[in-house]
Amino acid sequence: MPAGEYFDRRSDGRDLTDEMCSRGYAFAPDREALLAARTTPLAALFPGDALPLAARDTAGIRGDYLVRATQKAIELLSGARHNGFFLMVEGSLIDRAAHKNDTEGMLGELRDFDRAVGTAFDFADRHPGTLVLVTGDHETGGLTLIPPHGEETGTATAEYVFSTDCHSATFIPVFAYGTGAEHFTGVMENTAIARKLKALIDGGSRQATDHTHPKATTETNLRERHTQQPFP
Repeated sequence: MPAGEYFDRRSDGRDLTDEMCSRGYAFAPDREALLAARTTPLAALFPGDALPLAARDTAGIRGDYLVRATQKAIELLSGARHNGFFLMVEGSLIDRAAHKNDTEGMLGELRDFDRAVGTAFDFADRHPGTLVLVTGDHETGGLTLIPPHGEETGTATAEYVFSTDCHSATFIPVFAYGTGAEHFTGVMENTAIARKLKALIDGGSRQATDHTHPKATTETNLRERHTQQPFP
């Protein structure tokens, strides 16, 4: 999260970083401090400059930061919370690249996010009772994959065609892996995801099924798909 005008240089004169530290939070001002952290609660507030897209990170400024930050968050939360934890990880630059209809940039961000998802899967495999959900809040770009023309060459290729540089009304997939994954099938309102999660956390697996459209789809083995079909 960027520091600056929202935390220590606010127009109202408050310094929220000092206030958080006075309440027991550790403070990480950069990535190195975050990755070296050992205790919670922890606030990691970085400069506001955006990181480069993964596909164009020629200087290695970003590297594998998303994967390492995901690993660190899981490490800290699983060590401090004996009754479970909730973690949200966002691949935020997927959206930025799609707004620009930047195929190379978007694919680089998806691959980077895919590696973070793999980190979550690894934790779920070692810790029964863990649920991993992968979804988005909207689609961007109206992306369509056009199959190749002409003879089949044995190499899978496709043309990436965008229809807009804005958000679209395309349905968003929801992938679920681990304990409780069976409750996330079919068509549902996006707000149902939060209600289902709350019901599962509260121990009400029956309630978690109340928000699913009756036309449920067949559940697939997401881990198998992730292992055998890595993102291109």
